[in-house]
Amino acid sequence: MDIDTAIKKKVEEYIHAEYEKGYTIDQIHNALLKSGYPDQFCKDLLKKYMNMPKKSSIIMHKSQIIIGLIILAFIVFFVIYIKSFSAADCSSEQCFLEKAQQCKASKYTAENQGIEFRFTTDNQCNFEKEIISLSPGEPNAIQELLQGKSMTCKYQKNNFNEQYLLTLLFGIDKCSGPLKEGLYEIMLANK
Repeated sequence: MDIDTAIKKKVEEYIHAEYEKGYTIDQIHNALLKSGYPDQFCKDLLKKYMNMPKKSSIIMHKSQIIIGLIILAFIVFFVIYIKSFSAADCSSEQCFLEKAQQCKASKYTAENQGIEFRFTTDNQCNFEKEIISLSPGEPNAIQELLQGKSMTCKYQKNNFNEQYLLTLLFGIDKCSGPLKEGLYEIMLANK
């Protein structure tokens, strides 16, 4: 059976369109046979598609690459984000003061007049002062009120005052927490 060139062209367009949609060679072949086209005619037109990669599989591959890149970007962003919140360990007061001025997360441990302090700042300009330990000569009542207690104070960027590190009471009106409450109890008891 000799098939007209126009019909052959239409069948080739049909094959190409169906192949691009993701249909298999066998599915297209069966559809053509059901439409009444001769077996050999169909096989001849389908030969060029036998070893050809499907466009849809290439698109899927590209989408997998895009998804992979998005996941990679998310991981990089997450690592940077977490790193920005991890506090820098400062071994000097100067390091801590510089980080605090910029509202960068940092921590610093120091001793002042027999009191061991832990100071921390975060990226939102919050300063925390914690008394780790008092000198052993302090009365038990004082130790219970202060030792292991902390308070958090809010400050403005580029306006961190060194006095926060040097005295217990500086800026206490901008602070909250059990250490503040313990200091107020001591002040009231001494009046």
